[in-house]
Amino acid sequence: MSELHARRIEMLERFIEANDTASHLHDWTGLRPFYTEDADYHYDTGAVRTEAHGPDEIVNRVFVRDQLGWMNWTYPFESYAVNGEHAFTRWWNRGPGTRPDGSFYQVIGMSYIRFAPESALFAEQIDLFDLGVLVKLCDEIPDELLLPVMREKQLPVMRKLVANTLGS
Repeated sequence: MSELHARRIEMLERFIEANDTASHLHDWTGLRPFYTEDADYHYDTGAVRTEAHGPDEIVNRVFVRDQLGWMNWTYPFESYAVNGEHAFTRWWNRGPGTRPDGSFYQVIGMSYIRFAPESALFAEQIDLFDLGVLVKLCDEIPDELLLPVMREKQLPVMRKLVANTLGS
């Protein structure tokens, strides 16, 4: 294994740990150092695509602004693979509480990460998850487990986005 490959694996493992800490503390500022100054980030939910450029915009738009209402959710990573300049991760949008059978309220997500040439920093990140499936999951979660901002503001907007995407 080359030194650069080992550094990229280490960086991704540190990112996963930092992401886990950030979701528990709801403080995403610790993710800034993982991105190059010209990094591109977007997430695509099938209904909406959000883009951010540079580490400050990535943290402030995606991880701070767009996490409002999701403060009691976590995003545990299940697996990852690194191949040259490319990394792939599998993680969960995990809601609060558990079902009566003990299983989690969760929806799968995946990320593609491209490392900067000759670097272990992230030059690009693309997160993918299905907003329609996430909305359906939110409907399964007891109302008392969802934060008021989620129930009253975000879910109605998400439902409308999904309906508009599906043409209904």
